[in-house]
Amino acid sequence: MASLERIRIHIPLRDPVARTFYDLISGEIDGDRWGPYVVSVEDADAAHSNPPPGGHVVIPCRHEMANPRPMYTVHATGNWTEHSHGGRPRHVSASSARLIGALVRAIHHVSAGEVPVAIEATHHGPTVDTPIACIEVGSTPAEWISRERVGVLVRALRDVRAHSAEPPVAVSIGDLHYSVLVDRVIRGEVDVCHVVPKYVQIDGWVVRTAVERCIETVNMAVVHWKALGRSARETALRELAVKGIDIVKRK
Repeated sequence: MASLERIRIHIPLRDPVARTFYDLISGEIDGDRWGPYVVSVEDADAAHSNPPPGGHVVIPCRHEMANPRPMYTVHATGNWTEHSHGGRPRHVSASSARLIGALVRAIHHVSAGEVPVAIEATHHGPTVDTPIACIEVGSTPAEWISRERVGVLVRALRDVRAHSAEPPVAVSIGDLHYSVLVDRVIRGEVDVCHVVPKYVQIDGWVVRTAVERCIETVNMAVVHWKALGRSARETALRELAVKGIDIVKRK
């Protein structure tokens, strides 16, 4: 698929998943290439890494959570608020729904559903103008250094183009942190670009940015009706109407 022709694998070596990923492929790298992909390596932690521009960027890194469990996650990067976890405050990276969708389907296929894959809300850095996605292994140090677990990411990336598709492109407004749309993405019914979680205060900038920072044309917005207050719903509907985007109200 043309939109996924140029992918850069960016490896921040201080991150344990990235380091394990690099160990698995280092013997196969010829110059700066791993198969059809360009590889860049940086001595930095994932949230503070600075991937070179160009093409689509994929960063393998760790996933942490309060109640750890084995899982894979894929997400765009950025900060919806003035609080920053790497990158610039109130700045959201460019994102590709096609890349995120293909990555989710490839990881699900390779793992055979034994370990769940989730789409997380857009969060943390780096914040860049190149379309970028984090692919993560969670959620404890045992998984982060597991060659078997991280090897799923390696195998998924080898085969990611085979899982590209062209369903409608959506943004999700007021979703959970782990998007409820992941099963639809796995089935190839929709590709999701940016996910705005319900704990973010929805204003006009947030809605416009979710749409404008997708490199593909956004066909629809899924608005999670009950998760949003009246003011947030009205703001979302107004901004989406101005952009002429179809609205799907998820009760």
